[in-house]
Amino acid sequence: MLKHPYFDVENKVAFITGGAGGLGRAMASALAENGAAVHLADRDRGQLDDAADWFRDQGLSCETHELDVTDFAATREIVTRIVSAGGGLDIAIAAAGLSAGPGPVTEQGTIAALDFDRWQAVLDVNLTGVLNTIKAAAEPMAAQGAGRIIAIASDAALRANPMTGYAYVASKAGVANIVRQAAIDLAASGVHVNAIAPGPFETGFGGGRLKETETQARFAARIPLRRIGTVDEIKGLTLLLSSGASSFITGAVMSIDGGVTAA
Repeated sequence: MLKHPYFDVENKVAFITGGAGGLGRAMASALAENGAAVHLADRDRGQLDDAADWFRDQGLSCETHELDVTDFAATREIVTRIVSAGGGLDIAIAAAGLSAGPGPVTEQGTIAALDFDRWQAVLDVNLTGVLNTIKAAAEPMAAQGAGRIIAIASDAALRANPMTGYAYVASKAGVANIVRQAAIDLAASGVHVNAIAPGPFETGFGGGRLKETETQARFAARIPLRRIGTVDEIKGLTLLLSSGASSFITGAVMSIDGGVTAA
């Protein structure tokens, strides 16, 4: 990957929740490819092991941590261990997330069919889990006077999305505002807090629906670029928000959606 001094993350210590697959893994690999020391956290040990194997196959290294991001004490404990081992924490990415299933374009996605257990589970991971990650990372970053925190929001945080379930749109809208609030809160400490708002990407998220040709076609029909994203396309924005290139950016919710939110 092309390096530029503005985008330098060499020897930076990075913590990525939801780092075992999908966008989290792609974001982690962008950092590792450019010399960062990467720590992946995920609640699925099997996926973590697969991710570690994948990193090795790419000639990259990473540390893995089994973690349920809904548990703040556990999140803080892992961050403390990372800081103790590496001398600090420079980058934290909150990418852990759950799908709420389809939205009201289908019968099971209507408000009449809302599953409250699923609603709570999605909010616990997508909203509280992000808050836990930001809070745990902010403590050492504020103490050292610098840091970059990135949360994954969604195009569904910025406008209605009938393809996406109620709990998902609600949780991601909450993430966008937590990021704005934390950016104001932590600015004086030298900690930058931003969000990436992806549109549809080809990942295993939501049971792998977006790897299905028919589902891709339905989503692509709504996208001005007429296709869904590939995971490598999130790497550039990851490097921007993780590095000195974002020295005057905080509190931003940056779309990467093929033009969905512009339409």
